[in-house]
Amino acid sequence: MQDSKSIVHEYPQAVSDSEKRFDNSLQELRDLRSQLYYAADYCEEAFLTSKKKRIVLENTKEYLCRAVVTVVDHLGCVSANLDYRLSESNQVSETELRIDCLKQVSTLY
Repeated sequence: MQDSKSIVHEYPQAVSDSEKRFDNSLQELRDLRSQLYYAADYCEEAFLTSKKKRIVLENTKEYLCRAVVTVVDHLGCVSANLDYRLSESNQVSETELRIDCLKQVSTLY
């Protein structure tokens, strides 16, 4: 089996692309966090200063629903990118093989 260092040397572009995708998805998630804080402050200020609180409340609910869907989508992207990076790592495969071997040995006794 190859170790992860040899994979990096043989396929540097694939590893680099994988790292970029993962880093980008994490950065997008961080950006969403700051946008949500800003939106929360804006919605709070709008609610406190508006005479039409019901409309502001409804708009805030709609925004929150869309924001939650966006965050969940980005979490899915981060998860998929992390899963891809882990699947590219031989350490995970080697560990799985060792666990399977231990299971087989334990069933013999």
